[in-house]
Amino acid sequence: MRFIREDQYLTGVAVPVSALHSSESCGIGEFSDLVPFSTWCAQAGLAVLQILPVNDTGFESSPYSALSAFALHPVYIRLQSLPCADLAVKEIREMKKESADSPRVNFYETVRKKTALLKRIFAEAIKDRQERDKVLAWAGENGWVITYAVYSLLKEKNGFASWKEWKSMTSPQEGEIDQYWIKHQGEVLYYAWVQYHLEEQFTQAVKTMEKAGVALKGDIPILMNEDSADVWSRRQLFRQEFRAGAPPDFYTDHGQNWGFPVYAWEAHKADGYAWWKSRLKQADKFYHAYRIDHVLGFFRIWATPENEESASMGHYIPYSCVTKSELEKGGFSEPRITWMSKPHIYTYEIKKKLGSSWEEVLPHLERIGIEELFLMKQDLRGSRDIRALGLSKPAEDGMLEWNRNLLFIPLKKDSFSPAWHLRRSRAYESLNHEEKERLERILKTHETKSEQEWEKLGENLLRILKETTEMFVCAEDLGVVPACVPVVLEKLRILGLKICYWAKDYKQPGEPYIPVTAYPYQTVCTLSVHDTGPFREWWQNAKQEDRIDFCRNSLMMNRIPEDPSYTKKTAESILRAVLKTSSRLCILQIQDFLALKSELRPENPEEERINTPGTVNETNWSYKMKPSTDALAADKGLAERICNLIVSSRPEKN
Repeated sequence: MRFIREDQYLTGVAVPVSALHSSESCGIGEFSDLVPFSTWCAQAGLAVLQILPVNDTGFESSPYSALSAFALHPVYIRLQSLPCADLAVKEIREMKKESADSPRVNFYETVRKKTALLKRIFAEAIKDRQERDKVLAWAGENGWVITYAVYSLLKEKNGFASWKEWKSMTSPQEGEIDQYWIKHQGEVLYYAWVQYHLEEQFTQAVKTMEKAGVALKGDIPILMNEDSADVWSRRQLFRQEFRAGAPPDFYTDHGQNWGFPVYAWEAHKADGYAWWKSRLKQADKFYHAYRIDHVLGFFRIWATPENEESASMGHYIPYSCVTKSELEKGGFSEPRITWMSKPHIYTYEIKKKLGSSWEEVLPHLERIGIEELFLMKQDLRGSRDIRALGLSKPAEDGMLEWNRNLLFIPLKKDSFSPAWHLRRSRAYESLNHEEKERLERILKTHETKSEQEWEKLGENLLRILKETTEMFVCAEDLGVVPACVPVVLEKLRILGLKICYWAKDYKQPGEPYIPVTAYPYQTVCTLSVHDTGPFREWWQNAKQEDRIDFCRNSLMMNRIPEDPSYTKKTAESILRAVLKTSSRLCILQIQDFLALKSELRPENPEEERINTPGTVNETNWSYKMKPSTDALAADKGLAERICNLIVSSRPEKN
C-alpha cells in the first residue's frame, strides 16, 4: 500500500501487537486491538504505528523465528468475531478474564488455548458449504497457504518436530504437496480457514487505521527459520550448510550464530526473485511501510559453517577469497600456507592446559613427523565434532580454543577467507614484519573487491524489493556497516536508523555524539528499540556525566535534567528535544511515551524491556502495556500532551 503522507516529517509509535490489550483481548494483543489503539494515535498526533513481525512462529514467542514467510500467527485472531464462535462463549470469557489479570503475556499458554478453541469453532463453521467454498476459493488465489497448511499438519502429526525428523515427506517432490492437500483436505483446510479469517481481520483493522490517518509500518525479517514451510518446500533457495549471524564485536568474542540458513542468491536470481516478490506482495496487503530487519544481510551475510558453533569461525558471503596461488606468488610456501590455515598445537601447550591428563586428546590429533607439534585429525570438521567426542571439560575447552586459532579459514579447494581474529592468531604473530606487510596488502586488495561486490549485490536486491510494491521502505542498518551501505540506501531513498545514544561519529577522536538535528533526512530516529530497554532504563543506569554528555551533545539541550530517576518532567524534556530531529521519521517505543505519566508505567523500567538479545527466558517477548487500549482512549490528557509536544517540536515539511 502507498505510504499515506509523502515528504513530510512524521512522528510515530512502535509497539508489538502482542503488547496491546483491551476488554476484548484473549490472552494477547490481537489485530482488532489496532483499531482503538490507532484512534488514540490519531488523537496524539502519531501518524505511524510500527509493529514487530506477526508471522506464525508456532509456540515460539520470538517473532523472528517464523514457520512461514507468509502465514500470520493464529494467536492474533479475535475468536469472538469468527462464525460459530458462540460455541466457545464460556471459554472466551474465561480467557479474557485471565489475561486481564496478568501483567505479562503467557505466549505458550495463549497459543495452546486459542488453538484448541479454534479447532472446535472450525469443526462447526466449516459445515457451512458457503464458508467452505469461500476458504477454498481464497486458498486457490493464495498458493502459499497450501504449502503452509500441509507443512503445519505434518508438523503436528510428527509431534511438532522439525521437518528433518519427520517420518515421511522430509523432501517433498514436485506435485507431492498438492496431492497431500487434496487427499487430506478435511484436515489441512483448518489451517487455510484460520489464515483466511486472520487476513480478513487484519485488513479490516488496517482500513480503519487508514480512515484515522494512521499508517501501519511492518517488520520483515531478512532470514527464515530452517524449520519453516519455506525452507522445507523450497530447499534450493537456501544454503543450509551455513548459519547466518554476526561477527565478534565489543560485546561478544564469539559473535552471534542465529541458526538460520543463508540465501542461495543465484537460485533466487534464476527464478526472477519470485519468492521474495510474493512475500512482499503478501505484506503489501497490510502495510504502508516496512522495516527491513538486518539490511546489511542483503549486501553480505556473516555465515558460519553448520559444523561450527562459534560465529568467530564464520566469513562473509559473498567474499573475494584469497587463493593458494595468490599466496604463493606473494612469497608464502605451501607449508607456510598450511601453518596459516590449520590449527597447530604444540606438545607443551597441551601439557600446560591439561596437566597430567594431557594424553586424553592425543587420539584425536596427528603428530607432524617427529616434531612436538600436532594437527587435528581430518574427521574433526569443527566444534560440533569436537563436542561429540565426549571429552572432559578442560580437554574439550582446549580443543575448541585450538580449533579457533587460525589466520585463514579454508573454504572451497585452495581458497581462504581471513579469520575474524586473524591478527591475534599464532600464525600471524609468527610472521616477520615483511611477511605481515605482504599479507596485509593481499587482504586489502580482497577487502576492496568484496566491498565492490557487496555494493552491487545490495543495490540490486534492494532495488527489486523497493520496486515490487508501493510500500515505503526503511532499513535497520546497525552493526559493522560497510561504506557502501549508506551510499546505496541514499541512492534508493531507503531510510536508515538512528538510535540516539548509539549515533556517534566513531571516526573522530572521543567518538562524539551526532546531534539529532544533524541526522540525514532519510533516516528514522528513535530513543530505544525492542532489543534495548526503554530509554528510562538507560537514563537510570547511566552515569551522571554520560547523561549530561548525551543531553548536551546528542539532544542539544540547554537545560539538562539532573534527576537520575527519570521523572515525568525529565521525560517531557527528553521527548521535546528528540522530536526536533531532522530525521524524516521519529518513531519512539510506546514505553517512552508512557513515561510521561507515572500511573502508566511500572516502577522498574526493566519490566518494560521487550527482549534481551542472546538470552532465553520467560520475560523475553512477554511485554504487555500497563494501560489497556480502552484506558488510553479515555486518557485525553496524555494524547493532548503528546500532540502538543509534536506540534511544538517537529518541523512540518522538508
